[in-house]
Order: sequence, then C-alpha cells, then structure tokens
Amino acid sequence: LVGMRFSDGVTFDFSNGSTTSLESGRYGLVVANQAAFESRYGSDLTIIGEYSGTLDNNGEDIDLINGLGEVVSTVNYADRDPWPVRADGFGATLELIDSNTTVDLQSKWYRWTASSVPGGTPGQGPVESVGVVINEVIANTRGTDVSDSIELLNRSNQAVDLTGWYLSDSFENPFAFAIPNGTVLQPGEYRVYEEDDFEFGLSAVGDSVWLVQRDNLGGIAAFGDDVHFGATETGVSLGRLPNGTGRLTALGPGGLNGPNTSHRVGQVVINEIQYNPVASEAALAVNPGLDPSDLEFVELFNASGSSVDLSDWRLRGGADINFDAETQLASGELLVLIKFNPENPENINRLNAFRAHYGIGEEVRLIGGYAGQFNNGGDRVVLQKPYLPNPDDLENIVFVPEDDVLFDDRTPWPTDADGTGASLQRIDPTAYGNDGASFFAALGNPGSRLGSGDFDGNGLLDA
Repeated sequence: LVGMRFSDGVTFDFSNGSTTSLESGRYGLVVANQAAFESRYGSDLTIIGEYSGTLDNNGEDIDLINGLGEVVSTVNYADRDPWPVRADGFGATLELIDSNTTVDLQSKWYRWTASSVPGGTPGQGPVESVGVVINEVIANTRGTDVSDSIELLNRSNQAVDLTGWYLSDSFENPFAFAIPNGTVLQPGEYRVYEEDDFEFGLSAVGDSVWLVQRDNLGGIAAFGDDVHFGATETGVSLGRLPNGTGRLTALGPGGLNGPNTSHRVGQVVINEIQYNPVASEAALAVNPGLDPSDLEFVELFNASGSSVDLSDWRLRGGADINFDAETQLASGELLVLIKFNPENPENINRLNAFRAHYGIGEEVRLIGGYAGQFNNGGDRVVLQKPYLPNPDDLENIVFVPEDDVLFDDRTPWPTDADGTGASLQRIDPTAYGNDGASFFAALGNPGSRLGSGDFDGNGLLDA
C-alpha cells in the first residue's frame, strides 16, 4: 500500500497508515473517526487509518491512486435513481457486487448494491439478502374495482420463511404491516397483499414500499427490498422488468400473482438518442468553433394513430426541457430536441452546423434548447406528461412517465453509439426502452426513421 492514496472525495496517504500491505482476501478500512467506528463495529477489524474530509451525501468521485499516479480503483457514486436509494441516509451502505469488477466498470450503478445489513458489513464481504423482492405494486386505484396491492416474489432457489418481516410505505414507520407468522414462500412463488391486509394506502402521486426484518430490540435487523416510484395513472401497475430483477416500470396487460412479461407502450416514444457525437468536417466548415455537444439530440416519435398534444409535457434526465403550450405532434411525426434554441438568431451558426452535419434541411422539425448534457458513459432520458390524480382537484397536477430510456455505453447496449458518430436508434416503437436489445447503432439521422429499416412506417423491420 506504500505510495497509494485517496485523492478525491476524501484524502488519505496509505504510506502513513498502520499497515503497509494486505494479504489476499483481507479487508482494510479507512475511516472518518476510529474511536466512533470501533464503538459501533468493534475493535477487531483492520483499520489502516483515518481519512481527512467527508463523503458527499449527494454523490462524488472517490479515486484510489498508486505511486505512479495510476487509478487502481474508483467509484463515482450518486444518491438518486438508478443508484440504490437506501444507501442515502436510510442506514445501508453501497457494496460492490463483485470485487473482480474492472476499474472501467466500477462507476457503473449496476455494479453496486445496497447492503442488506443496516450499517453495512465493514471488514467482510456482502451478506446476501433474503431473496424475496417487491415485484409489483398498484398505487392508483381511484375509480377501479381493484385495491392498492403489493406483490412479493421469492426469486431465490430455496424456501423463505417471512416470519418477523414487515411491509411499509414509510421508513419512519417500517413495521406498519407484519407479514403473518408462518408465511413461507417457495422458490418462484408469488404472494400478493392488498390494502385491506396492510391497512395503509399507497399514494397515487408517488410512494415507497419497504420490506424489512425486525430485530429483538425493535430496530431493523435486515433490509429485504425497497422500491420508490413517482406518480402513476389510474389502474396502471408498476413491476420489475425483467421479472424479479429489473427496474420498476409501467406494465402492460397482465395481472398480479404471476410474472411480469410486458411493458406499457406510450403514444409518444423516445426514438433516437445522439449522446456522444463527433463533429464532422461539414459541421466544422460551417462553424469552426463548434462544441461537439451541440450535435446531441433526442428524437421523439408519435407512434399512435392520432395527434398528441404535448402542451406542458417535459423531458427529464440528461436532457431537461419543458414543452410550450399548444405543441402538437401529428400521428407518425418526428420531433427533434436539441441543446440550443434554433429560433434564437445568435445560434444561427450552431443551427447551420447541425443541419450540415446531419444533411438535413428545414423540413426537419427542431426545438430547443434543452438544459444539461448527456453523460457519455450512460444516462437516462424520461418523457413525462401532466396528469390529474384527482379530477376534482385541478390545481395539483403531477407528471407520469410516457417513456423511459436508461442507456449505457457497454454491452448489451450498442457500443458503436459511443463517440463514433452513430446514435442509438429504436428498432421498434413498441420495444422496451430500458433494454439495450431494443436499440441499434447507426449514423445519426434526426427527423427520419429510415435508419431503422422500417421503410413503410408500419413499425416492422423491413431490412
């Protein structure tokens, strides 16, 4: 460890530590306050020393650097979705799922999980969770004949006894509903609890569901699972897709007590994303000082059979924009969102460079500019529409997702879309937006669906 140091987030020089080497398979700890740490975790762990500074609760970069200045381990964590929520102030820690994860993948959110043990597991490997997940929830049942519901799934390969486990929609009251003693879920078995069972209602404007185990002192002994969601439309259920393992998404037709097989398809979909463009000679000839990020774009496609009013809709994530009132999108029409305002005369060189780069004219509808810039290592784009949870309350408008794409620059996402001039293009407007197999990489073509091979526009791949 001699010569190694933490350079970001917190600072620590391992040359000044209490030990200068770690044997294979051994854990060493660098802590904020050794006395405080030992009062909680005990004094039988290998503590190398105390770091300076504090970890940012909003997320930051932590780099472990060797004596040659090389980064040997790193993580750039965040406190928001898709990073595990319960590691942000709820008592869990962030744990690397596989210690063999290479440096280039250590900052990927899907390489980390939240500890199942409150306070984490310093000095040892992760403790496996109970194996039961919250697989589906229905939170907005106004005017329907169904009740708010929570579906559990045992996705482990052994039976799980849920005696002593609880469900709740509030971390402040984690033991709201005690799962009946003697409840055993066999591998692959589902169990649904309705509002009459758990006696707390899920909020139509967004809520959380916690599955926790209680200890003998009235605290949390273990986390089983937790899900967090925003507003939902009436009767729409949210479920993990792929079943049992994926992210919560609005589901298509189906039901509880069974696998989640399909997602809800919106009227308007995110059809193409250019997140890491490369400026062409044609673009630079028009605007030599062009910032390549000016060539980013998000393309929307109205896949429905009728015009859609986009008034007060919005895009969130890597690109952030609110649509103006009376923005209409005709059936089959494409709309391209760009980083700058094409109507501003000061952006004429940027606009001409954009058109020259993609070989398009004024027939392509462009609007902008959106705030933000895409992360070239992967990002999220969410198309949201306004929704009234209570038709009698016209003041409290919320937003529900119409489409959602959480993309990455690694397989199974098309890697050719990362810095080659290609973009992510949706194979089919009905394909699941959070699945890399739903996209392919091809040269960016804003305002046209020809790149998808759907030459007649019927949603099927022709060539």
